[in-house]
Amino acid sequence: EQQVDICDAYLSQCSARDTIYGALEENLNFPRYGVPFRKGENPVIYCYSYNSGLQNQSVLYYHADSLDAPRTLLLDPNTLSEDGTTSLKG
Repeated sequence: EQQVDICDAYLSQCSARDTIYGALEENLNFPRYGVPFRKGENPVIYCYSYNSGLQNQSVLYYHADSLDAPRTLLLDPNTLSEDGTTSLKG
């Protein structure tokens, strides 16, 4: 908390803050896919992470039997806390 307050006080005096924030947001707002990985034998399940752009955490999806099958939501860590900052480690 104290570190955030100090940083905010400093950045609030920066005249280019809005420009920098806008440029960062624009450059980070693109869909990102994780590399699919295969689990199991019968049935085979393919899992991968996906971030639509400005999500705090990537969402985990899976496909049953093949990557051409419809994707199914496995876990969305953005829903684990109100501000979307709770993450998972595995």
